[in-house]
Amino acid sequence: MTSVQEPQTAASAWSRPAVRRLAVAGFAVAASVSCLLVLRSAADDQLADLRVYWGAVRWAAHGLPLYEFRADNGDPFTYPPFASLLLAPIGRLPFVAAGIVWTVISLAAIVALGRLVAVKALATPAATRPAVPWLVALGVLVSAPGQSNIHFGQVSLLLVLACLADGLGVTGPRWRGLLIGVAAAVKLTPLLFIGYLLVSGQRRAAARAGTAFAAATALAWLLDPTDSRQFWTSAVFATDRIGDITALGNQSVNGMMLRAGLPTTVVFTTWLATAGALVAAAMWRARRLHRDGQEGHAIVLVGCATVAASPVSWTHHQFWTLLAAMLLLASTGTTRRVAGAVLLVLMTLNVGTIIAAVGAPTPGAGYLADNVRALATCLVCTTALLAATSRQGQAQPDPATARRRTLARRGLVSAVAATFALFLVLPVPTRGGMTITPAPAGAAATHAHDSWPTCEPAWACRIGGELYPINYGASWSDDGVTVLGLAGADITRIDYVPAPGRKPVTIRLDQTGHGDQAFQFAAGDTTYAQLLVYGADNQPLGDYGGKLPGRMTAEPHHRFGLTRTHCHAAIRAAVPSSGCP
Repeated sequence: MTSVQEPQTAASAWSRPAVRRLAVAGFAVAASVSCLLVLRSAADDQLADLRVYWGAVRWAAHGLPLYEFRADNGDPFTYPPFASLLLAPIGRLPFVAAGIVWTVISLAAIVALGRLVAVKALATPAATRPAVPWLVALGVLVSAPGQSNIHFGQVSLLLVLACLADGLGVTGPRWRGLLIGVAAAVKLTPLLFIGYLLVSGQRRAAARAGTAFAAATALAWLLDPTDSRQFWTSAVFATDRIGDITALGNQSVNGMMLRAGLPTTVVFTTWLATAGALVAAAMWRARRLHRDGQEGHAIVLVGCATVAASPVSWTHHQFWTLLAAMLLLASTGTTRRVAGAVLLVLMTLNVGTIIAAVGAPTPGAGYLADNVRALATCLVCTTALLAATSRQGQAQPDPATARRRTLARRGLVSAVAATFALFLVLPVPTRGGMTITPAPAGAAATHAHDSWPTCEPAWACRIGGELYPINYGASWSDDGVTVLGLAGADITRIDYVPAPGRKPVTIRLDQTGHGDQAFQFAAGDTTYAQLLVYGADNQPLGDYGGKLPGRMTAEPHHRFGLTRTHCHAAIRAAVPSSGCP
């Protein structure tokens, strides 16, 4: 008798052992390649953050001040003192052994995260779809946050795993909130999850989380009062310890605004308002998700709010946006699935670098590409993409409500489209404008000093009775700007700032043998650049970047530069097409 086979469903296809074996093999290959890339990276970049953890705990073990530690690459320890207590065991190992152990733990955490997302957040029964956890883990590993975490030996992945496991109830109702509190004591951004527990009515879990945070902080203060006092009174406020927060890796709202060329005071107030609005929107939607039983979606949404609102969100912090992409991919509805696929691509590929390689049509388009992850995270926080999944199985809204929702969606889409269109034409700083290349030692002084006779002394001229401490000319081309100039003997430092808020680069000053100093550097777009000059005792003398190309059309020449009659002949000779006004 001929048997009739049932049609193979999508679920049965995913549950086939061959698919699971293929997913496991894919993860193993990706893990091996990731480890090989770490080994092939530059020595000072290899497991750079783990080197900070390892070196800092060994430093502190000898009784030295924790927050005065600097790794070989200059990076300090930036976490609360409790973190150093938890990280103390790795300091007892040789660094190679610590690196191996840490990498194995990180890979195991990715596997655990994949299972947690598949079984708990996606509600995928492991018995019927055993390949899904491994596919999720593979997606996490090959993503930009996953690769950054493995490459630098970061702790961010472990904190994400702890917060997600706690939020999904893995620890049980009796211990709910403890992992979140401990994670917040290691890194402050998980404190936002305590706020979520409060607004969603989970007051006991919020109390446990707050108690765990306070207890961990108090324990660190008891065991290390000096470092605790320094962290909570000064180091916690020093954002310059975190690195160049205007770098493209910082995909927070704050980083995006700093890269827009806005004054730092404007950025601070705008960031506070925007971050507050993002957090409020995410909390409101997360509360609704919790009430609808979508706890995994709620936790991920709050995590996205921590990424967007934090002053600093490096690539290895952005796991929450990646998890949002996976939740959207697993949801129903074409719009959400397409949004999830696009978001997954953005969190895996460096779109900004790709656009820069092919050439952005406008500076605004390049700016959008460089900040696309921050913008995408903001959209997740403010739109109903994740919240929409909670309406499955619910009664359809009445016509009036449906009409209001349609109008709201259209208004949001129009606002987003208008914002993107505005950025396309805005004269924002370009990626090239963020580059600065100081000249090698002695290069500036090699130019003929004898041909700088117009002004006496050669490094300054009196304009309207005011003596200017530096004089320079600028030559620009499609590749950027070259600046050559002289400074007085009492000038101690010249800093080039590509745009307000960007990390300054100190320009080398070469003694010329004529009682003054020469300087030279090459830069990208200088429209937003500043040239900050410092005198004796590092006293700031002002911004003398008015002659830089781009600023010349927007600012009066006499404030920062020299008139045409005072322009040095040597600058015009040494730098063709000089920018002297």
